[in-house]
Amino acid sequence: MSKAITEDRAQKRGIRIDRLRDQLKGDLEAIVSNSLTANPKDRYRNVSDLGDDRERFLSHRPILAQRQTTICKFKTYLVRYRGALTASALIVVALLSLAGYGYWQ
Repeated sequence: MSKAITEDRAQKRGIRIDRLRDQLKGDLEAIVSNSLTANPKDRYRNVSDLGDDRERFLSHRPILAQRQTTICKFKTYLVRYRGALTASALIVVALLSLAGYGYWQ
């Protein structure tokens, strides 16, 4: 799906072609491929399963259409909780800075 994108299609959406390809490849491409595969046994069992995978994709959760590696699961976790993880990292940096300043004094 992402390989079929042309420059014209990207321009119609107002973004660069490489950015559009990045948006379409990965989980979204796996969902569409799973829906359109030639062998009926490899497709989603019903529309509800397709809808569930769509909801997983939109909520940045691992999808069922493809096998998820640990790295993929970690990336979706980071995207889903980026605000909380950023705040936690800032708090840890602040505490380490205060501890270093206290030790220096």
